Amino acid sequence: MRDGLLSKRLTDLAGALAPARPLSIVDVGANPLHDPPYAPLADAGLAHLVGFEPQAEAYAALTEDAPDHAQFINAAVGPAGTGTLHVYPRQSGLASLFQLRQRTLQYLRRFQALPDQATHHPVTLDSLDALHDVPAIDLLKLDVQGAELDVIRGARGKLAQATAVIVELRYFPLYENEPTFADVHSELTDQGFSMHKMLDHNRFAVGSRHIDALNRRRVRSQLIDGDAVYIRNLDGIDHADTDALITLALLSAGAWTSHDLTLRCLEILEDRGRVPAQAAQTYIADLPSDLRRAGAA
Repeated sequence: MRDGLLSKRLTDLAGALAPARPLSIVDVGANPLHDPPYAPLADAGLAHLVGFEPQAEAYAALTEDAPDHAQFINAAVGPAGTGTLHVYPRQSGLASLFQLRQRTLQYLRRFQALPDQATHHPVTLDSLDALHDVPAIDLLKLDVQGAELDVIRGARGKLAQATAVIVELRYFPLYENEPTFADVHSELTDQGFSMHKMLDHNRFAVGSRHIDALNRRRVRSQLIDGDAVYIRNLDGIDHADTDALITLALLSAGAWTSHDLTLRCLEILEDRGRVPAQAAQTYIADLPSDLRRAGAA
């Protein structure tokens, strides 16, 4: 069960914003290893989800008792054509259209046996722009282990009006010949998005014959990757379309908890007479007490 304060906050916010439709979220690489960041919005009935997952077991887990607001597709996304999905035993989160990079595994002294145990599956690829069943996108979430750049390039049409992208950026190469985080960042900025925040970072311990003397949970120095939030037209927010502000306010509150950005959206919408005058104060009152200054309503 989600946090009660969060549920109330989203319910009150949606009541004030009165969005014309549910948010449209597309998740490419929807393997359910962890709750996705947009889960609170989906649970509150504020979003419709289309998820892509090429691995059979992960797809089966997604479709078992799938809620009405979610549609899952057992397919890979990328440049039109064919590819090979490399799947690693007991490490489904590493499945990729790219093969694991041996030099990285040797450096980390981690996952070194996986390449020899991998299974390889031919897949047909289509871009998001070519998939007519995929609606216009408000939020694109990507976790495709190296294929992020191809997916983003193949979604220029559908991303043209999108509000945000949550993407895994790779800082140290984990796969052979995968694009760098700089390549992905450059493509997103070229499409009009700006980086807003990092949601997390993944670090691994650097391998050595002495590593077992250390607490690996505390000593993990090598930065590998992390999820980043990119948002369209942040520096033009004061002049943004009203519907775009409503979408951004909901996503900021329910997908990546940028309360300050949600309040900026509410401020603009209050000035336009689009939401009740007390909408921002209600939002502040719904926040946990440690996020509010003493005496704030």
